Parts: sequence; structure tokens; C-alpha cells
Amino acid sequence: MSKGELGFYTSGMVADPLRTGADITINATATLLRDGKTVVTRTGLGDSQSAKGPKTFWAPVTASGAYTLKVHGYRHATGVPQPAGMMSTATDAAFSFHAGPASNAVPPAFLTRFLPDGLDLYNRVPAGRAAIVPLVMDRAGTQAGVPMWPAAVKKVEVFGSTDGGRSWHPLTVTGSGGSWTVKLPAQRAGASLSLSSRVTDTGGNRTVTTVYRAFTVA
Repeated sequence: MSKGELGFYTSGMVADPLRTGADITINATATLLRDGKTVVTRTGLGDSQSAKGPKTFWAPVTASGAYTLKVHGYRHATGVPQPAGMMSTATDAAFSFHAGPASNAVPPAFLTRFLPDGLDLYNRVPAGRAAIVPLVMDRAGTQAGVPMWPAAVKKVEVFGSTDGGRSWHPLTVTGSGGSWTVKLPAQRAGASLSLSSRVTDTGGNRTVTTVYRAFTVA
């Protein structure tokens, strides 16, 4: 948030080892809402060959209110088929916070990084064994001269899906402050797991982070 605009870097929604912090196949759609009404929607963002817009979503903030930014990014490269077992096929992020034209700060958003223990080189956990997933609450400044909006995590909820996000089930989360973990029940071999977290801060602001096909079960 700076100079009456909100910006979000869409090309960083998936990170691969070959290019730290970005993936060359991301095509994203972003929508900004104020008090439940759409301010602007932009499609074709990112640095995929199929993306026609810029890498960063920009939107005007002309009035004070309750804002929600929703972003969906999926991997896509024109003429290049996706491998059948590819992980992290898409990610979602949603941020809810109060802001106005004079706001000059990185909003109180906590993007969740899921770090499953015991993955093999193919991002799989053994079948029939519960998995522990440490959660990292990530906040980082992205623009020089824009301060961090003060915020602290109050509540973390995590949901799991084995059907690609069509249905979600609550998972057990433990921890507080800066250390959180979630326990995933044992799954059958061949299952794929999607994860979604909902983080609420002490000011009532909320961030939802979703990774589709986060890992599979051997």
C-alpha cells in the first residue's frame, strides 16, 4: 500500500528450485473488493507465456473501508503439457484488512508456508503414517520506503483436501506466537493433499493461503 495504490507481485505465487522466488509458468487473476463490492479485477497477470498483463497487480485505493484482495495463480505454459504428477499446480491467496488512500504500509498479511516433515525426493510421505507439517508465517516488505503494518498472529486454522479442493476438512493445529504445526492423519497410497490455512491477527485482519496438490502419498 503506497500513494493510494495496492500492489501484489503475482509471479511469486509458486517458487521452483530453478528460479528462486518465482515460476515462469504462472498465470494469475486478482480481484480487489471494498466493503464486499468489486473495485477491479485483472486477468492474465504473471510471467507465463499465456499471461498478457504485468507481473504485479496494481489497484487504486480511493476510499477508506474493509478491503479484500483475492488472487488465484496457476501454472501454465503455452504448448507445454503439465506432467501428470506435478506438485503445486495452483495457489490461492486472500487478504482482508482495513485501509484508506493515506495508508502507507505493507498490510497485515501472513502468508503461510507449509513445510511437511519426511518428504522424499518426489514430495511424497509414506502411506499409512500421520504427517507433521510445521507452518511458517511469512511477512516481508517488498518496496523500499514502505514500512511494515504492525501485526501479530492470534489464531491459525488449517484445512486439508484429498479431492483437489472440492471439499475441505479441519485439521488439528498446535502452537502459538511464532511456532505452529498441523497434524495430518494417515492417508492411502496415491492420494494427493491440498492445504489451506486461515490466519487471523490481533487486529481482526485475515489471510487465507491455499496450495493445491501440496504433496502426495507414496
